[in-house]
Amino acid sequence: MGSLTTFGKEIEISFNVKTRTIPLASTLHALEATRKSMIGYSLDEIYRETLEVNNLYDNDVLDYEPEAEERKLAIVTVCTTGEGGAKTIKGLLERSLTFDKNLIEIVPLNFIGKENIYERIEKLKRKYILICFAGPFELDINYPQFMLDDIMEGTCTNDIQKLIDVEKTYIKMEETLDRQLSNIDGRMVLKDIKKFNITVTEALDINISTNILIGITFHMACMIDRLKKKEIIEGFEAKDDYIKDNFNLYRIVKNACASINTKYSIIISDDEICCLMNFFNTKVQIND
Repeated sequence: MGSLTTFGKEIEISFNVKTRTIPLASTLHALEATRKSMIGYSLDEIYRETLEVNNLYDNDVLDYEPEAEERKLAIVTVCTTGEGGAKTIKGLLERSLTFDKNLIEIVPLNFIGKENIYERIEKLKRKYILICFAGPFELDINYPQFMLDDIMEGTCTNDIQKLIDVEKTYIKMEETLDRQLSNIDGRMVLKDIKKFNITVTEALDINISTNILIGITFHMACMIDRLKKKEIIEGFEAKDDYIKDNFNLYRIVKNACASINTKYSIIISDDEICCLMNFFNTKVQIND
């Protein structure tokens, strides 16, 4: 049959699905993974937190290196032959854009290699927060993409710069939340809300604009702060009908709120769930 640790890669190749493998799995591992999946955690979050079960036995059971707390932002430049073209695009962007290299990196990517382009993009997503892609043709991805001729002519420079500026604002929200909130720690809640945003967008398989992510973050932070003070939350008009018409979205958002309820000892009501749903509901979103 082969080793269990090779099964994940075979399943990825055969069925085009993302997998994570935990060797020497126990009942505790299975229970923890099931619990996390039921409340809407992403695959990588389930993997990382299920590995924590090993701390009950031996901190050195697995050679596991936790994901860094903060990921740099990245613009990905794509080339079909080697990395020469991608590096040329990188040079053009570095000369035409204004950004802090401590926060943002331009990453060349090519089609050559054992893994296909989409497998390598998935790996990049674990290391970076991807802003957009630049290259000679469109990829089947849910990120802003800019064509090579527009980059050469400089017609898309302002659009890319706007993405950078908004993402940079998103990163710097931590300081704003620290000053604004009175009942919870701004730095801590920002990390929890980021996890919430990732969980919901991955479950819905959508990539909403950073402006909307910023709106969600401020809304949720203030909501949690109010709930900690036991303030009354305003009702959502036609709540029952809205939930009925968007039940899958309701289920995903409610499940993603479960860990926040537990951590902050609050109850996020269905009225607030509906308000959060509005941010993710593509039927009511207005494009930037």
